[in-house]
Amino acid sequence: MGLVVLVKRARSPIVSAFAVQCVAWGLVIAGIALAGRAALTDRDLASAMRLDRLVWFSGGLDVGIAAVGLTLAVAGWRLGRRPAMLGAGAAIFVQGMALMTLHFGFAATLSRLI
Repeated sequence: MGLVVLVKRARSPIVSAFAVQCVAWGLVIAGIALAGRAALTDRDLASAMRLDRLVWFSGGLDVGIAAVGLTLAVAGWRLGRRPAMLGAGAAIFVQGMALMTLHFGFAATLSRLI
């Protein structure tokens, strides 16, 4: 759909809101990753356990993010067919699901190592 909008040079509130959300989330996550990279140190067992708990907690927050995105998308659709709200909700849902997949995958790998 985005390619069709790009080729036709049409304006689509759904695609625009989706893109804005994706860029915003990408910048926030990149900032968090860069800040975390500066604080990297060697890990001992206690810090590995803290990392494991932090990753599981982050995965739980990601489930909440996906739920908020889904709620926003459904509300946007049911409360007057608002395309921008639908696009933003879809982007938040996709971002939450992607982060959840990454966090839970890392937590599963980490649990095998500890």
